[in-house]
Amino acid sequence: CPRCIVCGQQTHLRVPVEGHIKRMDGAAVQDAFPNMPTHMREMLITGTHPVCWDSMMLDLEDEEV
Repeated sequence: CPRCIVCGQQTHLRVPVEGHIKRMDGAAVQDAFPNMPTHMREMLITGTHPVCWDSMMLDLEDEEV
């Protein structure tokens, strides 16, 4: 996974080999890992942890007010 865009930490996830091969062949994350929870797929794409994502969204909501 890439480093989280919020906290800078990197997470390591174990993924099914079949999905990893599909992803390396260019499949979209949701197609390669259809049964994976969305927050885990987000970590594969951007590295963003669920808590960091929530914090980032709260910051955006505060800016809109």
